[in-house]
Amino acid sequence: MGGKANPADNLQVILAKHAAWLAGRPAGERADMSGMALAGADLSRSTLRRALLSAVCLESADLSGADLSETDLFGADLRNANLSRANLSRADLRGANLKGATLRAARLAEADLRGGIVLTADGSFSGLDQADVTDCVFDFAMAARTRFSGSNLSGSSFVGADLEGALLQGANLTGTDFSKANLQKADLSDVHLENASLNEANLQGANFRNALPLNTDLRGANLTNVDFEGVDFSRFKTRDEPSERPRPSKDELERILASHEQWVRSGGGKGARANLVNMDLESCNLSDRDLSGAQMRKAILVKADMRKTNLSLADLSDGDLREANLQAAILDGALLRGANLSGACLDEASAQPVEILDSDGARKGRTRLTDLSGVDLSHVDLSRVDLSRCNVGETRG
Repeated sequence: MGGKANPADNLQVILAKHAAWLAGRPAGERADMSGMALAGADLSRSTLRRALLSAVCLESADLSGADLSETDLFGADLRNANLSRANLSRADLRGANLKGATLRAARLAEADLRGGIVLTADGSFSGLDQADVTDCVFDFAMAARTRFSGSNLSGSSFVGADLEGALLQGANLTGTDFSKANLQKADLSDVHLENASLNEANLQGANFRNALPLNTDLRGANLTNVDFEGVDFSRFKTRDEPSERPRPSKDELERILASHEQWVRSGGGKGARANLVNMDLESCNLSDRDLSGAQMRKAILVKADMRKTNLSLADLSDGDLREANLQAAILDGALLRGANLSGACLDEASAQPVEILDSDGARKGRTRLTDLSGVDLSHVDLSRVDLSRCNVGETRG
C-alpha cells in the first residue's frame, strides 16, 4: 500500500494547516495524506479528525492518543500500529489491514471495520474484501455499535471491551478473547467461534443465530435473553471440567509445532501460526522448540518442560504455568499478563525487550517489553533471572 511518495518532513505543515481548517480559519486546509508512505511515523496525540487517509501506509506507526474520529482510513495499512487510546469514533476503516495493531482503550464507537476495496490514483487496488483485524489488542476499548461484519478478528483480544450493539455478523472470531467484555445486544449471527472465549462476558440480548461454536468458553457469561437459534449449544464450554479442555495427541502436537516453526522460518509464508489457546498441555515436552509469536492464551502448561524454548512475543496471558520448567527459555517481549507461574523455574531465562521491525525489516525504534503484570510468581526463585526490563505491574508472590 505505497502510493504517493510525499516526504514525512511535511507532516507538521500538513497537521498545522489541518488544525486551522478544523478551526475554520482562512489559511486552513484539510489534511489529505491518501496513499502516502508513512510507515513508522510518529503521529502520537496528533489531531487528524476528518482527515483523508485513504490507502495510507502507517505500518508500525505510533498513533497513540491521536484524534482520528470521522477520519477516512479506507484501505489503510495499519499493521502493527500503536493506536492505544486513539479516538477512532465513526472512522471509516473499511478494507483496512490492522493485523497485529494495538488499540488498547481506544474509542471506536460507530467505526466501520468491514471489508472494502478502493481504486487508487495509479490504477491499482487497495484494501481487503475482508478487513484483516487479526492478532490485535482491543482490551478495554470503547466500541459500541462498531461494525465488524464479515471481518477476520481471529486471535484478537477484546478483554473488558465495550461492544454493546456492535455488528459482528459473519465475522471470523476463531481464538478471539471476549473475556469480561460487554456484548449486550450485539449481533454475532453466523460467526465462527472456534476456541473463542466469552468467559464472564455480558451477552444480554445478543444475537448468536446460526453461530458456529467449538470449544467456546461460555463460563460465567450473562445469557439473559440471548438468541441461540440454530446453534449447537453442546459445543460451548459452560462448566469447569478438565476433560472439556482439548488435549492434542503427541502426533497432533508435533504437527502443530512443526507447522509453527515453518511459519516462523518463512516469515509467515508457509506453515501456520500455532493456536494453542485454552489447550491442555500439562506435562508436555516443549523443550528447545521455537514457539515465538504463538497464541497460547489460557493454556494449561502445568509442569510442562519448556527448557530453552523460544517464547519471544508469544501470548501466554492468563495461562497456568505452575511448576513449569522455563530454564533458559526465551521470554523476550512475551505477554504473560495474569498468568500463574507459581513454583515455576525461571533460572537463566531471558526476558528482554524486543525491537519491533516493519515488514521490510527496517528498524523503527519501537520495543515491546515482556509483560508480567498480574503474574503469580509465588515460590519462584528470582535470583537467577533478570526481570528488571519487564513490565511487572503488580505481580503476586
